[in-house]
Amino acid sequence: MKILAENNEISKEIFHCSSDNTTVKEVAEICKEINNQVELVETEDEIPNLGYTISNKKILSTGFEFKYPLKESLEEMIKAWSEKAQFNTLELIQKGQKEFIDDRGKISNFELTEPINLIGYIESKAGTVRANHYHPIQEQKCLLITGQYISVLKDLSDSNSVVETNIINPGDLAVIHPNVAHTMVFLEDSIFLNLVRGEREHENYGVTHTIFYELVNEKLRRQIVDYYKAECRVCESKYLKEVLSL
Repeated sequence: MKILAENNEISKEIFHCSSDNTTVKEVAEICKEINNQVELVETEDEIPNLGYTISNKKILSTGFEFKYPLKESLEEMIKAWSEKAQFNTLELIQKGQKEFIDDRGKISNFELTEPINLIGYIESKAGTVRANHYHPIQEQKCLLITGQYISVLKDLSDSNSVVETNIINPGDLAVIHPNVAHTMVFLEDSIFLNLVRGEREHENYGVTHTIFYELVNEKLRRQIVDYYKAECRVCESKYLKEVLSL
């Protein structure tokens, strides 16, 4: 722990790092409070021992503070381990949540569908194309920082699937399923972050993580750049909601 590592007077010590002394029943009741679907069952089984408690006075004497109470930690654990509904669209577009705004600016938070180990920083010029491929195993996650692009998609697991498009604006996190061919056609100079779980070594392109698929050729690229309307014709807003896709 940082507070102990930075204290040169502490060496070869043992500390009990425990903020709460509670019973199994009390923990169960907290879980029930967090998730009311939990069913508590009391039995008459013999209790092998009454348990024991440990003191945290020693670690508190160093100036250490417990920042996360038991209920908050359990709530975070239950949320992380609970089954999550999978999105049924080819591309899930998320906005930042739990925003904090003050006179300095804004903080936006994004909850990812899985852990990541690699972030790619990518710049793209207006009128250019990226991707034109699919990932057999990996999920595609891109957070657009500046600019705007048209996301073109096709479900390769369905032979009858049609090509779909979405408008991606700054602050959008676009998440795409594996085996969905996807292409980015940039309408403006853009910067985005590619959030990856797994590897993206260049020598493995076309072999493992990424397979080429020409979803957008030069003719379609030109049509999108020249004719795709990415803003409202009435109010000129770029934040459009799809109602009917033809």
